[in-house]
Amino acid sequence: MGGLSVDKVRALQLNFEGLLKLNNTDSERFWEILKGITTPRETEIANVLVENMANSLKSVTVGIQQLQHAASEKAL
Repeated sequence: MGGLSVDKVRALQLNFEGLLKLNNTDSERFWEILKGITTPRETEIANVLVENMANSLKSVTVGIQQLQHAASEKAL
């Protein structure tokens, strides 16, 4: 079986929704900006938003990895 499991897809959806909330927007507005329905300035704002979300995901990933490492050391 290839691809992402249903659980992983749902986790990604929840992460994305959470990041949108942290950036004071919603998915409809985000995709509207992304599709170019709005002004070029808003497209620039969307680019910043995507960059901020990517940085947030990197931070979360690092934090999770550190927690996993600490938990595995504790289990030993």
